[in-house]
Amino acid sequence: MAWSAKQTCATPTCNNLVSSGWCEDCQRKQMSDTKITVVAGPPGAGKTTYVEKHKGKNDLVIDLDALGIALGSDVTHDHNDRILPFMFAARDAVIARMSRPNDIDRVWVIRCAPTNAERREWWQADVIVIETPADEAWSRAKQAKRPAQWRALINAWWDDYQPNAADTIIRP
Repeated sequence: MAWSAKQTCATPTCNNLVSSGWCEDCQRKQMSDTKITVVAGPPGAGKTTYVEKHKGKNDLVIDLDALGIALGSDVTHDHNDRILPFMFAARDAVIARMSRPNDIDRVWVIRCAPTNAERREWWQADVIVIETPADEAWSRAKQAKRPAQWRALINAWWDDYQPNAADTIIRP
């Protein structure tokens, strides 16, 4: 392994010496200063609409469907299996970058996440669950011309859903 000389932390006001990048203190402080909100719910719940209405100008949105479109997917949902690994890699790169100092006020994470474990992957996150009833979610999905298998996805979300008293619940 090549030896590298110590350098100053990349945070402009920090004088800690590190091998590369940012010191642990600056990383920890920055991550604790960035608010994270997970917005969960069944397909068709209105997660993206909710985030669009509530995000600020210095906020970051992590949405796999939006990443798919940015990476060239021809559809807004049900992306081709060949593009999925790239979507996950892009998401993971954004998540990794969040561990370094940044000027982001809040990170919004949009995902279905019916289980507590899925909603708690972000240890410091606030969690909002949009409990759109299955019939209403399916009606929205049909109106958006989603395929028939979305009904099964919506029902599966409700079958797997684990409520948690710590979550903020929105019932449209």
